[in-house]
Amino acid sequence: MDSVIDKPERGKLKLFMIVSIILIILVLYIYYVKQEISIVSVNDIEVITIKSLSPEIRTVGTIKPIKSIKLSSDIGGRVKYYLNRKQSFVEEGEVLLELENYDYILKLTEKIAQISEQISNLKNTRLNIRRELTSSKLLLADATYYAESLQREFKQKHKLFEKKLTQEADLKDVKDNLLRWRIKQEEQKKYTQSQSNQISDQLEDLDKTVEILNSLLLKLQESTQQLVIRSPISGNLVGFDVESGQQISPKEEFASIDVINDYLIEVELSEYYLDRINNDMHAVAKLENNRVNLDIIKIFPFVKHGKFKMHFKTPKNSDWRTKIKVGQSVEIQLKDEQESAFSSVPIRAVFYENNKAYIYIYNQSIAVKTIITVKDNLGDKLLVQHPQLSGKNIIVLDWNKKYKEELRIE
Repeated sequence: MDSVIDKPERGKLKLFMIVSIILIILVLYIYYVKQEISIVSVNDIEVITIKSLSPEIRTVGTIKPIKSIKLSSDIGGRVKYYLNRKQSFVEEGEVLLELENYDYILKLTEKIAQISEQISNLKNTRLNIRRELTSSKLLLADATYYAESLQREFKQKHKLFEKKLTQEADLKDVKDNLLRWRIKQEEQKKYTQSQSNQISDQLEDLDKTVEILNSLLLKLQESTQQLVIRSPISGNLVGFDVESGQQISPKEEFASIDVINDYLIEVELSEYYLDRINNDMHAVAKLENNRVNLDIIKIFPFVKHGKFKMHFKTPKNSDWRTKIKVGQSVEIQLKDEQESAFSSVPIRAVFYENNKAYIYIYNQSIAVKTIITVKDNLGDKLLVQHPQLSGKNIIVLDWNKKYKEELRIE
């Protein structure tokens, strides 16, 4: 009897389990269907029209000199005269500043006097040496004259002696005198020759020394011109802010001269643009309705206070270079042709599935899920490459919910 009763009980239990499983599957299915939303109220969406990303970056640059010469005085002094023009064009050699420095002039005068005295002493020494050489030559000339005179007298006496018209003692006296003057002539000749060679070297050394001292004297005399500051080149005088009576220290920079027609344009851009900037971009400057192409010299990737710098240069053959001045502001346009197919999409309109980015393109009450390729992050927007996205509408939803591939907006 027990076995007969157990069979119906087992059948009921089996049926109950089957029904329970079906109910669980049904509940899960209904829950899943409710999670994959297919119909959305128009009040729950935000519609955004996609615009093409403007490939141009507009900014303002400042004209700066590529080469600038600093002006200073090696001597220093008190300002006696100054060019009463600030930040103006000056010609090469134009007087900018005249200084007075009494201590320097006094020391300079002492040095000039000392060198002048040395030169005078050397000149006197040279005169004495020449006088000594002249005296030696005169003695040689006298010895030569007496020797030649005695030689003639000896010949005459000898003839007379042969004719028995003079005594032998007279002839011997003349001969002795001739021999003595011949010896004296020879010795004086050797001394004069030796003295001449020696004095020649001395005079050459003296002449060189005098030449050096004269050169030094000339430089000292010309050094007073260092108190007169002239423009070394033609250019724009910048930072020239001096007053009469002002004290200028040695080596102190008081102004600078910018080389004309040799400028660069410096631009500061927000770090927001750093990833978009490259050396292949097309750059144009605009000033007073004139446009000129620029060459990118350098991009400085270092960011300071949220900005980085760029340097541009105008072509050397551009007439526009003569119309600009240091410190002037210039409108700059930068454009990357490769960005023309990009669009910008607000981050809040993008959702992700399996590490892929999607948006819903909205058209006539239907929103279609569309995959997009993100190229860059532009703050609150994404740079998206999608050639047919410009001008279309997309929607913003509550991305905490799941939606179907296609939505109906009611």
